[in-house]
Amino acid sequence: MQKRKADIDAAQVQIVIEFLKANGAGTHVRRADVGGVSCGMLNSGTCANDDCLKRGPDERVVFGSIGKVSYPVDSLARYMVKRGFVIETQQDTAA
Repeated sequence: MQKRKADIDAAQVQIVIEFLKANGAGTHVRRADVGGVSCGMLNSGTCANDDCLKRGPDERVVFGSIGKVSYPVDSLARYMVKRGFVIETQQDTAA
């Protein structure tokens, strides 16, 4: 069952945005670069397939007739969280 937009944890989306930016993402990420900024966790082919099935990132930009695609970084982050991409941090338990 896919999560609806309202069910997605906004804090986790923000953490994923920071992760993507730390790995070279700007305001937009080219579909071809998705693998690099996600450290190989997400494949550009997966994004393309999900776009065709209308379950890819909510927003995308298509450049010209050749179909180059990019995603706003926040839309890509929401999509990644929706697909189950979670960043866990270890917290200090020492006082």
